[in-house]
Amino acid sequence: MKIAVLLLFSVLFCPCAWAAEEDLLPADQPFNQPVTLAVKGEALSDIMAMLSKQTGVRLRTTRDIADQKATIFVDKRPLKDVIAGLKTIFGYRFSAVPVGDSKVYELWESLSAKQAREAAMNGALGEAWKEIDRRIREVAGLSAEEQVKLRAELSLLKSRKQPGEDWTPEEIKESDTLRSKVGPGAVIARIYADLPPEIVSALRSGCTVYFDPDTTESEWRLPQSMLEDISAQAPDQVAQWKGLPDGGCHVSLRFRFQGNQLSAYFEASGRWSGSDGGQKMTISVGGSPGGEVTIGDVKPEVSETKLPNVPDNGTLEKQVAFTPKELADEADLYGQTEKSPSILVNRSDILSLLHKKLGLQSISDHHSYWFAWDATEPQTVKHLLAPLSEMIARSDQKAAAKYLRSPGDPKSDPVWGWDGSSLLMRERFPSELDVLETPNRVIRRLRANLAKNRYLDLDDVAELAALSDGQAGALTRNWQRLIYVRGIDYSTSEDHNTSSRLDPAVRFYSRLTDLQKRVVKANGLQVAALTQDQLGMLQKCVAPFLKDPQQKEQSVRRVGIWCNGTRLGKPESDGTMPVLAKLVRRESQKYDLRLPVDQGWVGHSISASSPADALKRLLESEPDAKNRPHFFGREMGYTMLFVFPDETTKEHPIELFEPVEESKEPASKTSQ
Repeated sequence: MKIAVLLLFSVLFCPCAWAAEEDLLPADQPFNQPVTLAVKGEALSDIMAMLSKQTGVRLRTTRDIADQKATIFVDKRPLKDVIAGLKTIFGYRFSAVPVGDSKVYELWESLSAKQAREAAMNGALGEAWKEIDRRIREVAGLSAEEQVKLRAELSLLKSRKQPGEDWTPEEIKESDTLRSKVGPGAVIARIYADLPPEIVSALRSGCTVYFDPDTTESEWRLPQSMLEDISAQAPDQVAQWKGLPDGGCHVSLRFRFQGNQLSAYFEASGRWSGSDGGQKMTISVGGSPGGEVTIGDVKPEVSETKLPNVPDNGTLEKQVAFTPKELADEADLYGQTEKSPSILVNRSDILSLLHKKLGLQSISDHHSYWFAWDATEPQTVKHLLAPLSEMIARSDQKAAAKYLRSPGDPKSDPVWGWDGSSLLMRERFPSELDVLETPNRVIRRLRANLAKNRYLDLDDVAELAALSDGQAGALTRNWQRLIYVRGIDYSTSEDHNTSSRLDPAVRFYSRLTDLQKRVVKANGLQVAALTQDQLGMLQKCVAPFLKDPQQKEQSVRRVGIWCNGTRLGKPESDGTMPVLAKLVRRESQKYDLRLPVDQGWVGHSISASSPADALKRLLESEPDAKNRPHFFGREMGYTMLFVFPDETTKEHPIELFEPVEESKEPASKTSQ
């Protein structure tokens, strides 16, 4: 009996009883079959399906790594060599899994590897936090005399540059260092240095902290002395909001950590009389575009697995050069030609060209990251690869100087090795780029819908809203590169609806399950059935409607610690939450005309009885639009309706537009 119990225990609980077979590449004939692949940035799950189709071997990945992207260029290489390359690049394992009477071979990441990676990253981030704290407290401790001296150095540095002149990497670094020590950054550093440990801990966990000068909660009140400091650093901006006619100005300061950086935003807003009875004005004060002040930029150093470096067969000594036309054709980016001032390419584009020109075989990871290629003279492959990270860095510095890439964005830093037959490449620090990558399955759906409809509808935009802030930001920043569809003129039909992913109602809708989405469109969704995350996003939608005596029905002013749309430790308002949310599709007579300008779009909206009437009236305000690329569309007419316990209702309109052919009515779509 004891033996039977022990046997049963070993079958049920011994890890080896259910684990896949040992991580060894099979030596049997199917894995010696030659395979040929030429793919850029494909998901590992799709790559395994391609290899299965060529060989008949049942291959797959586990779900957690299915969306990881890779680039492979191999010609008639044994299947086992390709699998071995993928294992080396990503640090994954490969083994057989019994399925019925047969086996499936699976690429997977071990729990120990995940835990080791997370432990290394946490340890590295801990050291980075120490360095960030040190830098912030160093800035906070600067005397007034030291700040005056640093401010003079910054002014002198700026005076040496002509308008439009590019900054060198050294000048950019010096400017960033000085800007972090003077101006609003210094004020923010002093506030941070006085924060209690529990608030610092909340910031490090990804929460946002808000302060306000007028709140009745003393612990979140912005001191008058700090307001005076900010006023001294930005007198012109502060003078604007202090002069608002009705005196209803609101000033707030908020902190947020993103990755390994501290960002702080100081905002002032108020109301003044306008043609439509009142508008909201927001002024951001900061040390860089957008009102953001970044203090500290510490890249965590993590251990890495060495790539193979065996003697090559002469391939790496071959000389190669790429013409602007070859680079532009390979990158295939919207609007880019061989005559473009800078040819932007992806690392996978370079590997593809090396394969086409030299037959160089390669296995690499892939990230949606582009840089300017500036190598013009013929050089050996080895010399071309060695300075690749330096070339990317030079491209990043030029982009940062023109504010095309934020100083806080992750950087590409590839390393490479040679296994005797193939080039192996990967990022030295892949984690910070991995979190920004949007799965190919999402991009494919968006691209297909854009090709079919020439715009994104509510469910498409909700899919964008469901992405993390990092993913969505990278995707919309690289929109024309990733969602590029031939035949669509992006100057008139690009991503007019992508900014609506930030709409609280769209983000609330994106948090719903497929069943909940059907219910909210049909009969309405009971709020009592929502999860905590869904409630937090719903709270953002209804915040302007909640009645709070202190706020007198103005938009709620946040104070305290906030995570995922919910205030920790205290509800946002004493107002009553709705009991029902319903998505309503209505007929809309609102039309929109937008024209591209250097840094975005200029738009005009109008209500009209027909597209012809709307276009006629809109062209009166922009008479030259006929001769310029432009977008003309009609609002789709979505509204999120909220029903409160007292049976009152409030509406939150969702502004999404579909293009209108200027000689026709828009095609009517079925209610979604």
